[in-house]
Amino acid sequence: MTDAYESFMESNHATLNCNDCHVPNNSLIEKLPYKAKAGMSHMYMNTIGANSIPDVLYAKDSSQEVINENCISCHAPGLDNVKN
Repeated sequence: MTDAYESFMESNHATLNCNDCHVPNNSLIEKLPYKAKAGMSHMYMNTIGANSIPDVLYAKDSSQEVINENCISCHAPGLDNVKN
C-alpha cells in the first residue's frame, strides 16, 4: 500500500479519508455491514494471510461499484456543467 498511499498523498484527493471513497456513504444501513466485512478481510490479510498479499491490489467488482458511485456523487455538479 505504500506506493498507492504516496500517490494518493500527492493527488487532489489528499484531504479525503479512505472511507470517503471506498465505503458506501448514502446510508448507515449500507455502510456498516460493508465496513464490517471489509474490516474482517483486512484483519485476516494483515495477520494470517499476510504472506499472500499481492504486490498490486485490484478492487473487487463490489468495491469498484462503491468507488464509482462515490466519485459520481462528489463530482456530479462538475459533470453537470460539462454536459451543458
